[in-house]
Amino acid sequence: MNSWKEEGDCCSWDGVTCDRETGHVIGLDLSCSWLHGYIPSNSTLFLLSHLQSLNLCYNDFNYSQISPGFGQFSDLTVLRLSYSNFSGQLPLDISHLSKLVVLDLSGNSQVILEHPVLEGMVQNLSKLEAVFLDDVDMSTAARTASFTNLSSSLIDLSLIDCRLVGYFPESILRLPNLRTLHLQLNPNLTGIFPKVNWSSPIETLNVAYTNFSGQLPNSISNVMSLRYLDLFGCNFFGLIPPSLANLTQLIFLGLGKNHFYGHIPSSLSNLGQLQVFDLSWNHLTGEIPSDIFVNLTQLSFVSFRSNQLVGPIPSRASGLQNLAVLSVNENMLNGSLPSWLFTLPRVEFIDLGYNQLAGHIVEFQCQFLESLCLDQNRFHGSIPVLPHSLRLFFISNNSMTGGITHLICNMSLIAILDLYNNNLSGTIPDCLGNFNSSLRVLDLQKNRMYGNIPDSFAQGNHLRELSINCNWLEGTVPRSLENCTKLEVLNIGNNNIKDIFPHWLSSLPELRVFVLRSNKFYGIISASSAEANHSFPKLRFFDISNNTFSGPLPTKYFESMKAMQNVVKVGKKLRYLGDGYYQVSLILNLKGSSFEMMKIINEFTIMDFSYNNFHGEIPKIIGNLHALQILNLSRNSLSGCIPSSFGNLLSLESLDLSSNKLTGEIPRQLTNLNFLEVLNLSNNHLTGSIPQNNQFNTFPNTSYGGNAGLCGFPLSNKCGDDSALHISASNEDDMESNNGFDWQVVLIGFGCGVPFGLIIGCFVFATGKP
Repeated sequence: MNSWKEEGDCCSWDGVTCDRETGHVIGLDLSCSWLHGYIPSNSTLFLLSHLQSLNLCYNDFNYSQISPGFGQFSDLTVLRLSYSNFSGQLPLDISHLSKLVVLDLSGNSQVILEHPVLEGMVQNLSKLEAVFLDDVDMSTAARTASFTNLSSSLIDLSLIDCRLVGYFPESILRLPNLRTLHLQLNPNLTGIFPKVNWSSPIETLNVAYTNFSGQLPNSISNVMSLRYLDLFGCNFFGLIPPSLANLTQLIFLGLGKNHFYGHIPSSLSNLGQLQVFDLSWNHLTGEIPSDIFVNLTQLSFVSFRSNQLVGPIPSRASGLQNLAVLSVNENMLNGSLPSWLFTLPRVEFIDLGYNQLAGHIVEFQCQFLESLCLDQNRFHGSIPVLPHSLRLFFISNNSMTGGITHLICNMSLIAILDLYNNNLSGTIPDCLGNFNSSLRVLDLQKNRMYGNIPDSFAQGNHLRELSINCNWLEGTVPRSLENCTKLEVLNIGNNNIKDIFPHWLSSLPELRVFVLRSNKFYGIISASSAEANHSFPKLRFFDISNNTFSGPLPTKYFESMKAMQNVVKVGKKLRYLGDGYYQVSLILNLKGSSFEMMKIINEFTIMDFSYNNFHGEIPKIIGNLHALQILNLSRNSLSGCIPSSFGNLLSLESLDLSSNKLTGEIPRQLTNLNFLEVLNLSNNHLTGSIPQNNQFNTFPNTSYGGNAGLCGFPLSNKCGDDSALHISASNEDDMESNNGFDWQVVLIGFGCGVPFGLIIGCFVFATGKP
């Protein structure tokens, strides 16, 4: 508006159009003009009575209502108010603009279009050619049947995410001039496609994420002008009609996330203009047609993921010069990788994971490749040289062998390196320190790596997960790990590390998961007062089990663990650790077996200090860790009473204090733990009667075995009876053979009162070393 000068002719101003003969202002374009505030009813704007075109898009009208004054522009043919922060009910006056050809209100999510206004628009705006109402709230428009009488001159109709409800009239799909129809993101909108006599000039048809359903009729092959067809996330079912091959103008075919079954029609190889080909998340079976890629030279995106496809990846594919994304993961494909896959000139993303593919992997010569997913297959041999452009590499759960030095050191942009569960050996290279700005995740779990953990983590690095669990690593914990200030997961369990407790890591501000289990750590865990004040502020998963730590439990650390003290209210949608960058997996030891957790709920909180040499009393301060769900202090030499403060652990689902030297009675306060599903107090020196209330009425006698002085249900020893002082030798033998407890996996649904259900019930069981 800098050109708007009072002394000048307004017809020369930017955004102003005048009639050459009369001099009347007939067009006003103030889009992207930084306008702010609201338009009052007495605004001079409404004095422009000859206005034919008005564009106020991309401004900020501070969620004010659309003025009824717009209805005064009787000659208006174009009204564009999109993305300008209007709100409130659309005034009925808009339906009086009988000459309107273009109406664009998109991007005003707080504008409401009610049924009477919609009816008026349909009846009076008979010249409409383009209607854009994306994001406008039409949930109160009651019935979509009103659209039946839309103007036959309509060319473009866009109703994306309008909260539409009801059945969409089939007649609109037959309008003689309709070229573009966007209905996506209206999950409560139902409809079907015409089964006969469907001839239409439609070029773009998008009903993704709606409740459109039925079989895809052969009649769609008569819509010869169709270039863009997106049915993703609907409820279509049946066979994919081979007649789709008649739509030779198609550049986008999206049939993903429906219920299509049967084979992929080989006739689809005739769609020579196709750029996007998506059949993912269906129930397709059989082999991928051997010639499917031969003629599809324009392809840029292909996804057949999550079906039941078998057989090999087609060996013939000529001219895939533009392919950027190839995803055929989560099928049952077998055989080796075809040669053309290694030389795609523009490919950026390849996902072949979760199949049964095998062979040796040769060098990928794809210079733009950023993400390569080969996990959960049967690949073997050494890891090949990979492109320097690679940022994400997943090859977990295969049988790869050899070392990784050349692999890591040549990949300067790598962000996620997932080599989990292979047969890799050798040392971890010192060049890890070279990736200060790139490496986020290094997962080497379940391999045969040996030697020391490199002491080369430089300041300013962005590492968020270091998982080297289940290897043969030795030496000490490198001091340079304290430079990893963004680290969220540190898992060095199940190795041969021999060291004292690495107390310098307690200051890492983002650390959520800290696992030292099953190593050779030793000594007393202690912290200075200054150090303890800022220790482990976000830690929620603390596992130092199966080592030889000694001395008292680290009370100072318990005082500063803020994340374990504060209970997080869980929303409807569960969030998992690593969401947005990587799926974190962990191994938890219960009853001498390893339970693998493939996903970790963000709010999941555990402390496992079992199988060590801790002694002394259990600190009362543990009762302040209100967020704890699993607490395991078993197999130590702890003495004294069970703290009554444990009654404050209202989130606790599993408590194991077995095989210690605890004395006294079981605190009655433990009956407050309504979510407690697993209890093991066996093999101590507890006395007195077992509390009888709430969850305590559900625990078996194995929860209390090996405590000669306990009596009451569920034990056969009645309180006050001398027999309570005697337990048969056979029972004691049984208790000992079961590690003092017969673990039971309890599967509890989300509606049964347990916040996550018993976490143990969500584990994927995999027996491993204790």
